[in-house]
Amino acid sequence: EIIEPEIKEKQIVRSEPAKERIIITKTIANQEKRKVQKEEPRVIKRHVQPNDYRADEEQIPQRMSDRVMGNGYGLATPGKIQVKAYSNNRAVSAWVEVFQVGTNKRVKTFYTGKGKSLNDVKLPAGTYVIKATYRTAGSKRKKTIGKVTLEEGESINRSISFDNGTIQVKVKKSGNPIYAKVEVFKSGKKRRIAYEFTSRSTGIANMSLGSGTYDIVVRDHANVRRFDSIKVRGGKRKTLNADF
Repeated sequence: EIIEPEIKEKQIVRSEPAKERIIITKTIANQEKRKVQKEEPRVIKRHVQPNDYRADEEQIPQRMSDRVMGNGYGLATPGKIQVKAYSNNRAVSAWVEVFQVGTNKRVKTFYTGKGKSLNDVKLPAGTYVIKATYRTAGSKRKKTIGKVTLEEGESINRSISFDNGTIQVKVKKSGNPIYAKVEVFKSGKKRRIAYEFTSRSTGIANMSLGSGTYDIVVRDHANVRRFDSIKVRGGKRKTLNADF
């Protein structure tokens, strides 16, 4: 009768640590399970139409990193076109228009840069026609680059030259150089497009003009001399002598 209570007391003492270990083990297991569930990406399934990119985005978490690191949701990589414009070996700013080949649809416009500040223009892969316009005080010139085929991710460089010609006018009166005014008109037109004054010491005026045909009028306070249909070519110089 005395021993039995002692045995029961020993059994209770031995079993309590076992229960505590079971409870602690279950608690840790539950915490680990909740932690794993929290870290797993949530997958949302819904009814979508074919070719709906959002279905892939929601069902495949890795696609988001593809969008950030790549070029978006499977979009084609655009190509790049760079156009440089020059006049007498000097970079100038020209107005550029890009058209879809075989149409009048203009898809892009931009100015060429000067020096190192050149523009890279992004365009989808395709075939284009490029037109450039360069304006000066005395002219407006246009040039067209033929068909340019741009592949996906490709970079294309094109150069356009708008070389000016020079008209040199020498004005004398009784064999001596004089100060005079030189005016430039498009051939057959009344609207003056440029003018310059001769040097008082040399009687010479130099004018840079785009390729084309011009009418030149030289005048002092009492005399006028006309030169009609003067052709100017890029990179060339034309000399006119006006004697009063």
